[in-house]
Amino acid sequence: MNEKYEKRNHTFNLRPRRMRRYKHLFTQMGSKAGIKKFGSVAEEAVLKEFFQLNDYDCLEPRSDLTSDQKRMVLEYLMTIKKKRDEKLKQGDAPMGENSGGTF
Repeated sequence: MNEKYEKRNHTFNLRPRRMRRYKHLFTQMGSKAGIKKFGSVAEEAVLKEFFQLNDYDCLEPRSDLTSDQKRMVLEYLMTIKKKRDEKLKQGDAPMGENSGGTF
C-alpha cells in the first residue's frame, strides 16, 4: 500500500495499511441473473416467495390500469442471495419515489 499511498510520516502507532476487500458486498443479484446462475433451485426460491405473497394477498394482477395509474405503480425488486449453508434466499422490496403508490 505504500506504493499507492505515501509512507506514513507520523509517530502514531497505527496498524499497516492493507487492500480493502469488498467481495462480501456483492453477493446479492437480481432474480433474472440468479435464475441464470443457479437454475432450477433459484426458480424454486422465486416461486416460493410468489406463493407466500399470494397467501398473504399482497399482490394481485391487474390489466385495466390507465396510464396515470401505471405511472404511480411502484417497481418491485426481487433479489436472490446464496446463504452460508448453500441455500438460496429470495428477497423482495418495493422501490421508487412514489411512496403512496401501489404494487
